[in-house]
Amino acid sequence: SITTISSPTMSEQAEGSRGGLFGTGGRFSGQVDPIMEKFNESINFDKRMWSQDLRGSIAYAKATQKVGILTEEERDTIVAGFE
Repeated sequence: SITTISSPTMSEQAEGSRGGLFGTGGRFSGQVDPIMEKFNESINFDKRMWSQDLRGSIAYAKATQKVGILTEEERDTIVAGFE
């Protein structure tokens, strides 16, 4: 079977106890534009996967240096930024 992970949308979060749109401290009111809903729908997933994402980015920087796309200095700068 397939497991579906569900999280509240930004509009649903906006109806929380802080008032106004979620994360804005009440500076805005109203509904979140559907474009922003789509753009932000993976944030909760991204929060859980940050470590794997960083490890993958480091591996990609090392691989692209090995095939000559990046210099060693560029690779080291990228890796240092992620570490």
